[in-house]
Amino acid sequence: MWRGGYRIHNSISSYYTIDVGSSRDIMVGLLCAVGVFLFLFHGLSKWENWLLNFAGGAVIAVAFIPMTVSELLHRGVAILFFFLIGIVAIRFSKDRVEHIPHKRSKLFFKTAYTAAGAAMIVLPLSIAALQFTPYGRFAHYMFWIECAAIWSFSAYWFLKTAEYRLLLRIQWFA
Repeated sequence: MWRGGYRIHNSISSYYTIDVGSSRDIMVGLLCAVGVFLFLFHGLSKWENWLLNFAGGAVIAVAFIPMTVSELLHRGVAILFFFLIGIVAIRFSKDRVEHIPHKRSKLFFKTAYTAAGAAMIVLPLSIAALQFTPYGRFAHYMFWIECAAIWSFSAYWFLKTAEYRLLLRIQWFA
């Protein structure tokens, strides 16, 4: 992703499918680390925990099933990963928000979790839908939509960290 030029790549996955050097190693390592983290992160309910475990497995599958092996399976498990994390953000993350004493903070977290979760579901599905347009899979929009989906995943975890710090009364800078 950090090398190779933009013109020949239409998605993030094409960077690490085509490049067999350090970019691929870094990307696969990061995806595996995220998968292990999701598996080790224990949800507060049985359902949340299961969804996080399956999402962790899905993102590891994304890393180990390159597009050259099966583009459909690669994209399918990537969409599954974002869908599962989106469900966790929309449905399960709001349960802990009720323990925040400030009404404005509660509203902020509820709204932000819904926005991040919706983005994690809608963005990958929009890529799948856009595959049926005349531009198909050769347009560069796919790369930027994937980036936006990853940013929404990152935003979710930044929110989760801020919520935990607020609930546990941990100061950002001690």
